[in-house]
Amino acid sequence: MINNTFLKFFLLTAVLFCLPSLSVSASAAETAELSALIDAALTQNPALQAAKDQQLSAGYKVNPAGALADPIISFAFSNYPVDTFQPDVTPMTGNEIKLAQKVPFPGKRKAKKEIAAQDSLWFEGVYQDAMLELVRQVKAAYYKLYFIDRSLATVAGNLSLLDDLSRLAETRYRVGKGKQSDVLKIHLERTKQRDRLIQLEQKRDTVQGNLNRLANQSVDTEIQTPEQLQVEPLTLNLDDLQISADKNRPLFAAWQARVEKAKKQKRLAGLDYKPDLTLWAGYRFRDDNLPDTGTDFASAGISFNLPVNRSRRAAAVSASEASLNQAYNQFADFRNKVSFAIDDAFNASSRNYQLVELYRTGIVLQARQVYASAMSSYQVGQAEFPELLSALLALDKYETELHRMVSEYLQAVARLEAASGTPISVASIKVNPEN
Repeated sequence: MINNTFLKFFLLTAVLFCLPSLSVSASAAETAELSALIDAALTQNPALQAAKDQQLSAGYKVNPAGALADPIISFAFSNYPVDTFQPDVTPMTGNEIKLAQKVPFPGKRKAKKEIAAQDSLWFEGVYQDAMLELVRQVKAAYYKLYFIDRSLATVAGNLSLLDDLSRLAETRYRVGKGKQSDVLKIHLERTKQRDRLIQLEQKRDTVQGNLNRLANQSVDTEIQTPEQLQVEPLTLNLDDLQISADKNRPLFAAWQARVEKAKKQKRLAGLDYKPDLTLWAGYRFRDDNLPDTGTDFASAGISFNLPVNRSRRAAAVSASEASLNQAYNQFADFRNKVSFAIDDAFNASSRNYQLVELYRTGIVLQARQVYASAMSSYQVGQAEFPELLSALLALDKYETELHRMVSEYLQAVARLEAASGTPISVASIKVNPEN
């Protein structure tokens, strides 16, 4: 019985050390599951669709903004004597139709259209930037889910090992070669692992639900993550990413449009000192029984407003200047925030990848060696059980940390993508893994 159990433990240990480690690869294709989630989010996410509708709405307003106001047509019963109200008594009596058209001072219509056009460009940039942010959120949630799944797999492996270890300890105790305290410690650790399993399953439901929400699908839709992702280091340098953000980040063009809009508004405020014209024409129908046979009258004219309230217009110009300065300052603040976000995400990515390599090539391998040594010593009676359990828990901790570092590295890269507007691929499913 003991020999069979020992043999099973040797096999489990061998399997443990044959588990594939994370390696650097030239391949950088996104997983099919992640790509499908991103596509679903970009086509179905309600918040993104609302941003798209806002952009379309702003686009529809461009041409009308520069159009003339509707003409005004009016009808009048003119110059009827109040004693008879007859149309054939006085020469000025008649029924009049009048058409008027307001014509803004040259340049005002063009300025209004340009303001609306810049508004449309702003919302277009907002929409495109929302796409980048949505992709970042999907990737972040997916890589969190990947870490949770790897942790669940580790816990499942630990429970299996602890079950076999429990049987081994109980057998040794029955034959007088082990301690009852060893059996109790295994049972306690197994309970802890069960508690950890329940908490991880709860976290998985939350993260998976959020990911499904982003993709606008049922929150309980099952999402699978790969058994292992391989990662590679960043190939872009920080300076290149900072420079490319100006061209690739949609909100840069959007903020430029906001500045241009403020300039056009300032110009329009200045044009308000100029009068608008109103052209009109009228036709009066007169009664045929009048002494002059009732010849009809025609009239035409022009009118314009008098911009005498200069204080109001001066205030409007001052307000537009303040709005322009505000746009400049907000643009500068946005540029600083983007620069910081790129720098922070780049540094986080670099540090996390270094930790991935440190754990992958150093700490985890060393922890496996310590566990193998403790197992061998325990099996021949040269080590106490607490030493073996400590080695097992240390290996569990470091392998979990390795997967966490991979997840945080990929999340940092996703932040870097969104901040710079530059696609960056550093992860792929590991195929034919090597030891």
